[in-house]
Amino acid sequence: MKTMNEFVSMLDAQKSLLCIKKRQFDVWIENSMIVPGSNKETDLGLHYMDFEYRLSCMIERLPSASGGLLCLLVHQFVNNIEDRHDLESVSVDLSDNDGKTVDAEITFGVRDPFYLVPVENSPIEIDGVKMGFGDGGLDVAEVVTLNALG
Repeated sequence: MKTMNEFVSMLDAQKSLLCIKKRQFDVWIENSMIVPGSNKETDLGLHYMDFEYRLSCMIERLPSASGGLLCLLVHQFVNNIEDRHDLESVSVDLSDNDGKTVDAEITFGVRDPFYLVPVENSPIEIDGVKMGFGDGGLDVAEVVTLNALG
C-alpha cells in the first residue's frame, strides 16, 4: 500500500516527461497476503507483519518513444525498494496500438512492512501493551482485500 502510493506519485510526477495524462494510467494490487514479520524492535517499532502483493499498472496510449524511458523509471523505482528478496521480478508488456502508441502493463512484487508502537487506545494488544501505528499512521489504498492465513 505504501509502495503503491509511492509508485502512483512517481508516475504522476513524471507524466509530462512520459507524455501521458493521469487518466491514462491505473495502478492496483493483486495477489495480496499477510505474512508474519520478524517481531524484532527497530527504530520504527515492532516489525509485526508484512503485506506482500503484486503491484500492477496499466498505461494506455503511451507514446512509443516513451517506452524506454518508462522502463528506466520503473527499474529505478524498484531498485530503490528495500527488502525485495524472494519477490516477483519486474515484468513490462508492451502492446502496439497504431505504430505511434503502446499499451504498457507493468507488474512487480512488493513487500510493505507494518511496524507497531505502544499507543493509548487500540484493539491490538501484545503482551499486555496496546499497540498501533502511532503518529505516522498507515498509508492505505482505495481497496484492499485481506486473505486470512491458513
